[in-house]
Amino acid sequence: MGSYFLRRILWFVLTLLAISLAVFLALNVLPGDPARLVVGIEASPDLYTRVRAELGLDRPWPVRYLHWLGGIVRGDLGRSLHYRQPVGALLGAAVAVTFPLALLAFLLSLLIAFPLGILAARRWGSSLDAALMGLAQVGLAVPEFWLGFVLVLAFSAGLRVLPAGWFPGWGAGLPALRYLVLPALALAVPRGAYLARMVRGSLLTTLGEAYVAVARSKGLPEARVLLVHALRPALIPVVTSGGLVFGRLLAGAIVVENLFYLPGLGRLALASVLARDIPLVEGVALVAAGSILAVNLLADLSYGLLDPRVRYR
Repeated sequence: MGSYFLRRILWFVLTLLAISLAVFLALNVLPGDPARLVVGIEASPDLYTRVRAELGLDRPWPVRYLHWLGGIVRGDLGRSLHYRQPVGALLGAAVAVTFPLALLAFLLSLLIAFPLGILAARRWGSSLDAALMGLAQVGLAVPEFWLGFVLVLAFSAGLRVLPAGWFPGWGAGLPALRYLVLPALALAVPRGAYLARMVRGSLLTTLGEAYVAVARSKGLPEARVLLVHALRPALIPVVTSGGLVFGRLLAGAIVVENLFYLPGLGRLALASVLARDIPLVEGVALVAAGSILAVNLLADLSYGLLDPRVRYR
């Protein structure tokens, strides 16, 4: 287990380094003048020269990349050209909104997925199974922005029980979570539908295993066989999909955070691209990639806890 953990950590670091190099090259080395993209074609020569110096474009790209990498190790991601603030501070404020939003959306998606998936697997082949999987298919096809509008009309304009947008900050305490419920639900429905199909399919596979037949031969109730003996090993494909779901949550946050006017990572990513803020785009890309890789790493390490048959080498 220890050697496997070290290998996975090393692979995590190497993959993140490769991603950082790819992001840096895409923004700094490919054809085109990044400084000209930032200042525009009508900028004065002095402004153009100053921006080139701020971006380090007067030095060779390997030197610039190593300098940027050294800053990351020290916790210095550079300074935003648009906001005139440290990139790290901007990312920290945005992550404090996006990660709780993503966590809440993931929990809601699990609350949707497991009841639907388990019930469909238990009633496999029935009309209820077909109805639940049809509902999941509809959930997969629903666009997040459309669902967000519907939720605002229903719960904000109609029932007036939840806020339609904005975020007061965590200084307001736990009541600030109310501002994340609707955007989290808009993100959770498509992911919950996807995971429901995964839970159903994985459960149907494990229900055919020999150890499940042994549990049934002992006269155990079907609910106990399903929830205790079959569900735990069936979670492995679901956990594997966790990294994909988290990545989709970050991608969906770009739309949902702008729809609900949340100052999160998705909104910051869109603003940085529109402003051609290269240091901020690099920081956002690195944080998003690192988060997805970390979730996948945790998923890999959880396999042995879910299924005793799994052995790490």
